[in-house]
Parts: sequence; structure tokens; C-alpha cells
Amino acid sequence: MRRTVISLCLVAAVAAAGCKKAELSVPAVQQQLFFEPSGGTVFASISASGVFEASSDAQWCYVEVYNHPGNNLRISVAENEFAVMREAVITLTMPGVPSQTLTVRQFASDPYITIVSKPVVLDASTLSFEVTVNSNVPYAYTLPSWIHDGGENTVGTGKMTYMFTVDAIGTAHRREGSIAFVCSDNPLVSAALSVTQTNEVLPLIDDSFDWCTGTANTVGGTSGEIRFDSLNDTGGWTCETVEGNYNCWARAGYMRFSRTGYGGILVSPALKGISGTADVTVTFQAARWCNSNLVHDDNYTFTVLVRGGGTPSQSAFEITCDYDAEDWQAKADATYSFTISGATAETQIVWISAPSENAAIPSSDGNGDGTSSKVGRLLLDNVKVEYK
Repeated sequence: MRRTVISLCLVAAVAAAGCKKAELSVPAVQQQLFFEPSGGTVFASISASGVFEASSDAQWCYVEVYNHPGNNLRISVAENEFAVMREAVITLTMPGVPSQTLTVRQFASDPYITIVSKPVVLDASTLSFEVTVNSNVPYAYTLPSWIHDGGENTVGTGKMTYMFTVDAIGTAHRREGSIAFVCSDNPLVSAALSVTQTNEVLPLIDDSFDWCTGTANTVGGTSGEIRFDSLNDTGGWTCETVEGNYNCWARAGYMRFSRTGYGGILVSPALKGISGTADVTVTFQAARWCNSNLVHDDNYTFTVLVRGGGTPSQSAFEITCDYDAEDWQAKADATYSFTISGATAETQIVWISAPSENAAIPSSDGNGDGTSSKVGRLLLDNVKVEYK
């Protein structure tokens, strides 16, 4: 009889062990998580008797489950670019138990309205222009009486581009106004863009490269440069890749081209102010970059191409001015010029810091850019395009 009792006790113990209650719970301190606007990643320790799953109801909040006791739930939150607090709910599920949730809240970014475009200056023949605005709040804009919407302008947050037209200036020599962009919920958040219209003949391009926001301004070296595709504003210029590489670098108010084996390619904005065709003069400043030991590369040639109409008077420039010379932008031999005959509103000018090989750029020499194996790094600044 005693053996029977012991056997029954063992069966009961085994049954109790086999029927252990499933568990899934979130510690109270982690049921609500807060993130700064910049986002980030945290780990939560979920109490679970088995394998659980997690899902987020917001794309900006990513979750991942790890199969170990502590720190078993990773929560990653993207940057909140908007001026409103946002919330995501993470749901945890496991067979045999009720689902659990935890809430993620992320603080709002500071509200802003930023005008990406430069102040607008129009000559008498230019009656339209574009403005690009970046914001994280709703806003409205107001116009001077002589400026009008130029199309179906739809106001929205994020980066938006608007088209405007202007009345002909007539006999007036010059007039000025501004477009005001004001937050719909907070009038203290605003921005304004100045617009000037004149009867003077203005340069088609007059760019001092102040949109190059790198901090590099020392003789030699690359510290403080910003790669072109990381710039917030490019002044309407574009950089073309060479075998997938952006080989243009913003320094403190000017551009550097190339790295060893690959030339840089920079394309100007179109000459939109031209009506029909025109002959224009192009001037620019250039110098040879040097490394931290003040050593220059070989092949210091700027090749110039014209797209969209027009014929350049010169297509290659041997750059002789040295960057290690004091104040190279002030040196006479740092300025180069050429003309373009028959330019149009679609004309763009291309600077390539490489010599042409067999008139082909890019070439098939293995570098993908029309250069030999050692490319001259060149500097470009103060580009001006004027009617001839």
C-alpha cells in the first residue's frame, strides 16, 4: 500500500511540472518608454516562459526579439523630424497567454520653416522663378502684389518647391519685396525670402559657392570636407558619380574635386535666363590642391563640356595656381575664362577634373573617368556666367 501512495505522489508531481502556467509580462517600468526627437535604441527585458513574438504599429519604431533571458526585446526608433509628439504601440504575443503591450512615445522636434533657395534676383526678361522650402509644421505664404502663383502650388510639410511668376517691371528701375512663410499654428515660426526685380542686365550665374558648408580651409589635407551627396543645399549644382563614387567635396566656400584614380564631375544649373540663344562669357577660379606635405598630384587639368546647346571656345584648362600659395582666390593666375556661343536656357556647363582621353569621358582606361592612374585634385570657386 505504501508503494502505491508513493507512485501516486510521483504522478501528481510530474503532472504539476508538465502543466506549469505559461507566462508573458512586461515589467511596469518598461510599459511606457520615451525617446528624444533624435531617436535611438533601447533593450527591454520581457518575462516569458517560452518564445514570444513582437510587432510595432508604426514604421518608425522597429522591434526585434532575441532568444535569451535578459534584454530580449530590442526597440529602435527613427528620428522624429516633425514638431508633434508621436506614439507607437508594441504588441507581444505567445501561445496560451493574453497578448501584452508597451507604449513608445517620442518627443517632438523643434518647429521650423527653412527656405532652401537663395534670395531671388530677377532681370527684366525673367518673369518666373522657383522657391524650395523645408518645414516640419503646416504653414501658409503671402505674396507681394506683383508676385503670383505660377501653377498648382500645393503647400505641405517636408521639402516643397513652388513656382511663382512676376509682373513685367516696365520703366521702374528696381523693386523689392518678400514672400512670407508663416506657421499656421504658431506665427512665431516663420521665414521670409527676398525677391528683387531690376532692369539691369544680371549674370546668368554668379556663384561664390557659399553653399559649400565644409569647415576645411587649411593648406593641404582633407579634414573638414563634406562629400557632395551629404550637403543640404547644392546651389542648383549636381555631382555625377564615377563608378558609383561622388568625387566632389565641399570645403569652406569652395569645391574640391577627385581622389586618386577617379576624377570629379560637377554640373552647373541651366542658364534659364536666356531667351532663344546667346553668347556668354564664363569665368572661374581654380587651383591645384596639395596633400598635408604640400605635394601636388599629376594631371591637373580641368576639362569643360557644354550640354543643352552651345559651343565652348576652350575645352581644357591646365591649372597652374597652387593652393599652398597664400590666398589663391586673390591671385591673378587663379582666374580662367572662356566663351560659349549659341547658349540656350537648357545649357549646362560641366567641370571634370581630368584630361580627356581620345575625346571620351568617361574612358575605358580602367578608371572610369578619362584619367590616368594619378588624378590631379583641383579646387573650384567663383563661377560667373554673363552675356558677352
